[in-house]
Amino acid sequence: MSTGDPFTRLAPFIQVYIYQNGWADLRSIQKAAIPAIMGTDDHVLIMSGTASGKTEAAMLQALTLLDQSPAQSVGILYIGPLKALINDQFERIERLLYGRSALPIQGWHGDIAYHQKKRFLKQPRGILQITPESMEAMFMKRAGELGIIFGDLRFMIIDEIHAFIGTERGQQVLCHLQRLERAIRRPVRRIGLSATIGDVDVALRWLQSSSQFQTHARLVTESKQGRRIELRVNHIVLASEEKAFYADIAPEDIGLYPRRTASPPIIPGSQQETPEGSVSTESPDERRELQQDIQDYYDDLFAITMRYQKTLVFTNRRNKAERIAAEFRHRLSQQRPGMDWYFVHHSSLAASSREVAEMRMREQAQQSSVIATSSLELGILL
Repeated sequence: MSTGDPFTRLAPFIQVYIYQNGWADLRSIQKAAIPAIMGTDDHVLIMSGTASGKTEAAMLQALTLLDQSPAQSVGILYIGPLKALINDQFERIERLLYGRSALPIQGWHGDIAYHQKKRFLKQPRGILQITPESMEAMFMKRAGELGIIFGDLRFMIIDEIHAFIGTERGQQVLCHLQRLERAIRRPVRRIGLSATIGDVDVALRWLQSSSQFQTHARLVTESKQGRRIELRVNHIVLASEEKAFYADIAPEDIGLYPRRTASPPIIPGSQQETPEGSVSTESPDERRELQQDIQDYYDDLFAITMRYQKTLVFTNRRNKAERIAAEFRHRLSQQRPGMDWYFVHHSSLAASSREVAEMRMREQAQQSSVIATSSLELGILL
């Protein structure tokens, strides 16, 4: 890299990390963010595609400034919408900070052990990664300590900012940011990260919202040239859930006998006859056809997961996630006995189970597939 390259403005330990990890160069969004973060006092909205290096675009510069002028409290407050996203970013940033005792990183949400939080608060420094809900709990329980924990805070990084804009949760985040600025009696620079923003002007106004301090927000983005996105849509139509349930639990010969249902009410004075019962209009062939449709649906999904090294399958309900995983494992056991690379991820699972799923998805050498609900809706960097 030439002496005029933005790379030379980064902290020496970051340059060493980049060389040791074989980076040929900084990504375009990372280069574009350097003058905006290191050369101005503005809030910054970094908008770039998935897996384009947005997090590093914010962190590399913010950490460089902290390395040049260490903070005497938490220096970077990272706010993420999901625990899984915080866990993912934690491991990446922890590798970057390896051996930097003056710049620790601490996750803070419901799955983090109390003794880890207590130890961090004895000398709050470096980076604190937190969810909005845990942030509110901290403000309520430790209102008198905010000046100690965040007194020298330099940056507030809001990841996946589009998940907050225009929502009640987003209003909650803005209230927390303003409350924090009021507690330390000064503004703190904000950096928003997103890959999908419909109205950039709305996002910029959201980022600079404050009832006490007014700071301009600027956009940093990258050229879309050279990016290729492949999209395929399969529309599979199945019967209603009620019919699918009966088809799923019924034996092959069900329907040979009439299924009795409750008799309709008799209207007094009418000539309506009282039937002894009504029968299901579904014939055995219709039931078998429905069963086959369901099996074809799982077969198609299973084939996709077998074709690729890493896959994420999303569903709306936790029990459906468990069902899909069971169907996949059954098919895998027939093709490769003793193997299992299917994992489930939803809010009812223990934290350790979710973390195993996230870890396996990051292991490049092993085939893995996760069936998830919204607990993993923002994905994981593979």
